[in-house]
This record gives sequence, structure tokens and C-alpha cells, in this order.
Amino acid sequence: MREAAPAERAGTARIGGRALARTGYGLGNLARAASSGAEGFAAGMRLLRQARELGVAFYDTAQYYGAGVANRLLAQAFRDPQDDVFYASKVGAKPLPDGPVPMTAAQRPQELWKAVHENLRALGTDHLDLVYL
Repeated sequence: MREAAPAERAGTARIGGRALARTGYGLGNLARAASSGAEGFAAGMRLLRQARELGVAFYDTAQYYGAGVANRLLAQAFRDPQDDVFYASKVGAKPLPDGPVPMTAAQRPQELWKAVHENLRALGTDHLDLVYL
């Protein structure tokens, strides 16, 4: 029997019939840090790969995190199907760079469809494992 990876030591949970380590990784803050340039982006990719080596498979993202940086990080860090990551992404909002609040609703059917497809394209995948509204 193999020894559990550090992330799996916290236990597992089933999502959509798949057993995942209870430890996941949210990309909101990483996207901001990785937006600082090529060095920050490369460091972000190394961090994601190390997290995967430690057993983290659940990655929480959104196309609007860092104006797409989060999804680009994931797409480049996990190009190999062997990485077997679980993508959870958010839709239903869009950023307002100059507005009084940072986000506004984008929940019409065509906006939701567009957001899902933007995530798929940016992640370089044909499916999202979980979509939050």
C-alpha cells in the first residue's frame, strides 16, 4: 500500500463520484502574485506543480482571477493528462475595473455560456469538473 501524500492525510471527500484530498488550492491570491511578470508567473507554476506532487488535485479558479492569469497558470502547469487535476471554476460575474465595486453580475444564459467556454479555452480542457454560480 502506498503512503498517503501530505494533502491526502487530511482525508478525502467525494465530489461527483471522485475521491479527492480535502486539501485544495484556490488561485485568487496566486493570480495576483503571478501577475507581477515572468518571474512571478514561473514561481506560480512551480508552486502549483509542487502542490500537485503533495497530493493536491482540487484547484479552485475563475477566468476573471488576475484577468485570466489563474487559468493560464493552471493550463501551463498541468498540460499532461497524467496530472489528473479537478477544475472548479466560477461563472456569473464579471470584473468592473473602473466601477465602484470590483464585480457585477453576468448571469444571463449567454453570459454563463460564454464564461464556461472562456474557462474551457483558457484551461485547455474539454470539461470543468465543477462550476460555481
